[in-house]
Amino acid sequence: DHVNGWQRDTAQRLLVERQDRQAVPLLQQMVRHGRLPQARLHALWTLEGLKSLDEESLLHALRDPCPILREHAVRLSEGRLASTAKLQKEVFSLAQDADMRVRLQCAATLGELSGSPKRKTLAAILHRDATNKWIQLAVLSSLQEGEAWPFLRHLVEQEENWRHSISEVQILFLKQLAALVAARRHPDELAEALRMAAGASLPEHLDSSILAVLAGLTEGLKRSGQPLRTLMASPPPQLHKALCALDPLWPALRCLAIQERASLHRRAFALQVLSDVKPDLLAALVPKLLHPEQPHAVQQVVAGLLGEIAEAPSFPREVWGYILEHWGKYTLPLRGTIIASLLRSPKAANLLVEALEQKKLLPADLDPAAQETLRRFPNRDLQKRARALLDNRATADRSAVLRKYEAALRLVGDRRRGAQILAANCLSCHQFQGQGHNVGPNLSSVADRAKAALLVDILDPNREVNPDFRSYVLTTTSGRVLTGLLADETSAAVKLRRADGVEDTVLRSEIEELRPTGRSLMPEGLEQNLSLQDLADLLAFLKQPTPLPKPK
Repeated sequence: DHVNGWQRDTAQRLLVERQDRQAVPLLQQMVRHGRLPQARLHALWTLEGLKSLDEESLLHALRDPCPILREHAVRLSEGRLASTAKLQKEVFSLAQDADMRVRLQCAATLGELSGSPKRKTLAAILHRDATNKWIQLAVLSSLQEGEAWPFLRHLVEQEENWRHSISEVQILFLKQLAALVAARRHPDELAEALRMAAGASLPEHLDSSILAVLAGLTEGLKRSGQPLRTLMASPPPQLHKALCALDPLWPALRCLAIQERASLHRRAFALQVLSDVKPDLLAALVPKLLHPEQPHAVQQVVAGLLGEIAEAPSFPREVWGYILEHWGKYTLPLRGTIIASLLRSPKAANLLVEALEQKKLLPADLDPAAQETLRRFPNRDLQKRARALLDNRATADRSAVLRKYEAALRLVGDRRRGAQILAANCLSCHQFQGQGHNVGPNLSSVADRAKAALLVDILDPNREVNPDFRSYVLTTTSGRVLTGLLADETSAAVKLRRADGVEDTVLRSEIEELRPTGRSLMPEGLEQNLSLQDLADLLAFLKQPTPLPKPK
């Protein structure tokens, strides 16, 4: 009961090491009446260490005014909970404790029990803490073998708030729970779960909880190695009726997927289920769902599923043709999602390589990570074709220019003249010492680069182009063509920035096409205005800068 923590820790350690049971009555008294909550906690765990923790001491701790004591008492009750009705009653009551950590420990500890009271108590904890991911994990971890389906059925059928006023976080929890049911692949449970999902045959009857269950079942079956579409193609006898009952569901999901009034998460679930079970049905909807007028979130979901849709045996090539035709109208994040999705399988990745070979896509349309994925693709044929298209080589004329100007590396440079050359040639696009324009990279931090590397940056700017500094060509619906760096992009407009910091903002409705050139905005041919000595002076300044001349 000492105020000093070291004293308490040492007292506990010595008592446990010595197994001094003469201290048990005093420790029991301290659990009930210790003046410090820390002392009561030490006494509780010391009794456990002495193998002398009795039920009365635990019950006192479960009712302690300090929440930390209650939390630890719940944890310590686990070993005897299944055989002690008094402790069960107390732990069940603490599921509604004012302290969240106590409720969290209850959710974890209830894994020692089974039956209806446990399900009701876990449901009550979830009702109060549905948005807490740790509570969700504790509840899932407390479900023993075969308990996932009864608990899921209890939530959906008997808990009113899980049926009608369900939040997005609760929806995701139901999906996880349904995935556990499916992964177990118990025929009777699976048949019941599928019949629950099949009860809704109209889009308006597909409430969020049923959609979450259906999405979880398809995901869990896919993870277990037996997708729902495989079961439907060759249904086991125990599942035949339940699977046949799903037939009216697919038209309902199709309607929901394109229903603009439906919430985004309901549409997303419908799309995910269709991609797993009826990819051919979803493929026909892709052009409509990727139309620029669709919400960006819906477009992103469809783009992320495109790889699975393209795996369908009868995937219509015209769908990919539509995507390529409208490529210039898609946002950069959407393009990135489409490419990442197609890279997931050889059949889908082949569409990308074909588009690159036919120059319907440019290497610049693929970010460095996607290019590297294609270069290392497991399919050797795709890998070989991709490397032939993507390997980055300096053009012959730039190589010749570099060889000619390498002599500048051996000349002594004048840093003062170099400052003047930089001010005259570079500040229209670069910033240095607070002067210039923020178009290309800031040159204030290049001093640590080798002179040879700086020479390549200056004379062959397209050899290695940072994705942040690639130039884009934008064509408007009126035929106007703009070039610049992509300074900003929203769902409403695109902003391009060019030399001298000039910016052009174009509404998305006015964009006919937006494409990266794969090249730097910095032009080649800078050497035409510079002698060998000029380059040597510029390099000397960049390596050891002096103050720039003041702008006139």
